[in-house]
Amino acid sequence: EMQLEMEHLRTELARAKLELDAARIQFQEQKLMGDRKYALFEHGKGEEVLVLRRQLAERQEEHKAALAAREEEMANLNAKYKKASRRAAELETELNEKAETEASFGAENSELKLKITQLSESYREKLHKYIADVSHLSTEVARGGAEDSILLSE
Repeated sequence: EMQLEMEHLRTELARAKLELDAARIQFQEQKLMGDRKYALFEHGKGEEVLVLRRQLAERQEEHKAALAAREEEMANLNAKYKKASRRAAELETELNEKAETEASFGAENSELKLKITQLSESYREKLHKYIADVSHLSTEVARGGAEDSILLSE
């Protein structure tokens, strides 16, 4: 009976070992499934990170291109501004020169008007003097002619 009991215990022990081995295998299987899920998760996460890094790199390139375009636009605008500033300075210089020329012409015109006025007054004075002299001479000639005719009649 002891032997039977021993046999029974050995069978129980063997069965327990088999159950334990089965539990270990099941645990290993579950662990492998968990590891596989985790690996798939990590793989997906890695791919997602790669995709995000690729998108980040693309956006950085787009940003660099946009920045370069803006810098080029700024350079063009600065060049246009400098050109416009130079042109404005040239126009201002021309305008100042024209104003100086006009002022000079205005001064010359004033001088000429003054000279014309003086010449006109001088001409009038000389004309009046000439008329007076001619009138005086006419009177003298007329008086002289009358005296000549008196002298001739005598």
